Amino acid sequence: MGDRFQIALYYGTWGGVAAFGYFFLIWLTPYSPLGMARFGGFWIPIVFIMLAVYKKLKATAAEEGFFFGNAFLTGMSTVLVLGFLKALLVYLMIGFVDTGLVARTHAETITWLEWTRSLSPDPEKIDEQIELVKEAAAQSSNFTTAASEINLYFMGGIPISLLAALIFKRKPLNG
Repeated sequence: MGDRFQIALYYGTWGGVAAFGYFFLIWLTPYSPLGMARFGGFWIPIVFIMLAVYKKLKATAAEEGFFFGNAFLTGMSTVLVLGFLKALLVYLMIGFVDTGLVARTHAETITWLEWTRSLSPDPEKIDEQIELVKEAAAQSSNFTTAASEINLYFMGGIPISLLAALIFKRKPLNG
C-alpha cells in the first residue's frame, strides 16, 4: 500500500516546492504572488502530473496494464500533495514572513479595477466588482488564502489528470 502512492508523493512534493519557488520569485518582484502573476506558473502542475503518471505507467508491469482510474488517481494524488505543500508554505509565508501580503494583493486588485473603469463601457459594473473585492478583503484570512491555493490546484488538476489518464492508459498485454 505504501508503494501505491510513492510516485505521486515524490512528484507532488517536488511540484509543491517548484510552485512555491515560483511564488517566491514573484514575491521578489513588485507584483503580488497571490494576484494575477501567479497564473504564469500554470505549467508547473501540468509538468509534475504528467511526469508522475508517466513514471507510474513505467513502474507498472505491462501484463497488468495501466488503467484510466489508476492513471487519474495518480494525477490527482500528485496535485493534492502539490497543492497542500504549496498552501502550507504560502500560509507560513503570509503568517510569519510577509504579513501584509494579502492586504497588498487586495489593494493591487482594486487599483487594477479602478484603472479598467476608465476603459469599461459600464463603469458601474467595475464599481460593483471593487465593492466585492473590498468585502472579500474584510473576510479573508491566512487560512482562507491557503485554502484557495489548494482549491486552485485541485480544480486545475482535474482536467490535467483526466488528460494524463487518457494519454497514458494501457491495456494489459494479455488482453
